Amino acid sequence: MVGFFKSFRGLRQGDPISPGLFILFAEVLSRGFKALISHNICHPFTLSRGCPIISHLLYADGTLLLTNGSKDLLLPTKRFLDSFQASSGQCISLSKSSFFYSKRIPPSRVRSIESILGFGKSVASFSYLGIPLAEGRMKSSAFKPLVDRVVGRINGWQARILSQAGRAVLVKHILCAIPVHSLAAIHLPSQVLALLERHLANFFWGWSNGKRKLHWVK
Repeated sequence: MVGFFKSFRGLRQGDPISPGLFILFAEVLSRGFKALISHNICHPFTLSRGCPIISHLLYADGTLLLTNGSKDLLLPTKRFLDSFQASSGQCISLSKSSFFYSKRIPPSRVRSIESILGFGKSVASFSYLGIPLAEGRMKSSAFKPLVDRVVGRINGWQARILSQAGRAVLVKHILCAIPVHSLAAIHLPSQVLALLERHLANFFWGWSNGKRKLHWVK
């Protein structure tokens, strides 16, 4: 046994102790948010009576914080985040961060939130863990990234050199698996489902001289 020794290189990617330290820091972050709520400094998101109170969601390095946007509540929250960054060394990526607000919030309040947080506002909808989130009824345009993923995968394959059985395997086991994550969480609009089915059908039946082949079955 020896005394204390100082590390000069820090942790490298893939170090076995790195995941454990990350979990410890994530626990500190989560307990910090809970402390803000218990001291009535941060107001979480609430639904109807009997539903659980949601203040924050953590998954890997993605954090979703749900709170009131008033200046008196955001300033203590921002100070806690600054202290967490200074003590843990984990920094908030301002370029990947944004805040989502209700349409009823006046523009002056939106500008105040931007100045406090240091990053800009989100568009009409945003996504968390690949699931688009928006206020009110979900529009088909919010699922454009999902459709683009399917189309991009199809465009990367040489469909002409694949047999119809090979295309059927790709459709069932790869293309149909792409929207499963979204379907497990929310109901996709019928227009999006019809568009996905159209792309899958066109890929399965193939093309000839730049035109779609006849679809013998639905």
